[in-house]
Amino acid sequence: MSERHHVHRDEERDRRSGALVAYRWWDRIGWLKWLFSRGGEMAGRLFAAGIIAATAGWITWDAIDARSRSKFLRPVVTAERLGATTHAYVIQGLDDAGRRADFDLIVADKSITWERGSVDKLTRDDAPLTKAQVESVIFDDLVRARLKGAKQLIAVGTASEEGDAAAEKHRAGQRAQQTANWLAAVTDAKTPVWTLNLGQYQQPCAACDTNETSWQRPFLIIAVQQASWGADIAEALADALNSASNMPSPERYSTFALSRFR
Repeated sequence: MSERHHVHRDEERDRRSGALVAYRWWDRIGWLKWLFSRGGEMAGRLFAAGIIAATAGWITWDAIDARSRSKFLRPVVTAERLGATTHAYVIQGLDDAGRRADFDLIVADKSITWERGSVDKLTRDDAPLTKAQVESVIFDDLVRARLKGAKQLIAVGTASEEGDAAAEKHRAGQRAQQTANWLAAVTDAKTPVWTLNLGQYQQPCAACDTNETSWQRPFLIIAVQQASWGADIAEALADALNSASNMPSPERYSTFALSRFR
């Protein structure tokens, strides 16, 4: 009997304690009761707007922080020696619908670059290259063999960070056209050729300036080796170029304009 009495007394104490805690918490949020009883609908709207603004601010900050961190988390693609003066990066990308395309990004060594201010001349160690030298030195047998199996070819034009942005964008487009002319002369006429104007180099990247090449104004061509049916090549290529920290990412240039050449 005594034991049942103690149990009953303990239960009563627990109920009183619970009620006291509940009352204290209700008292703490009494200002909310007052706000909604006095401000009514307007107070509710202000409260909801504050929650939404705080959430939006957190989401924005998180997105910016994630993007910043992602630049340092991208892998590095190893260059494969191709010809005597060229090497290749094998990269893959997805378009917005998730369709895949595989690319060979073929770039001339750092010693070969566009002559400053020129749209039709390449130099090797500051010495101009003739058209015949371009076809023999850059487009050697190994490079041509790699291009032969491509489904499509893309001639890329870039310009260095010096100079007027509009003028350099135009110059990069003309370089893409010249590259397409050289490319068309040494490849099968049935292979589609595109030009890609990346415009002016704008965002320095230490990882992109390697012993092999500089992404300021390189001689660069891209071979589309495989692509899913219906894949958007421009979207897949942009994704591929963004996939590694040592690629010429579109975000480092002023434009990304892909056009059909032939």
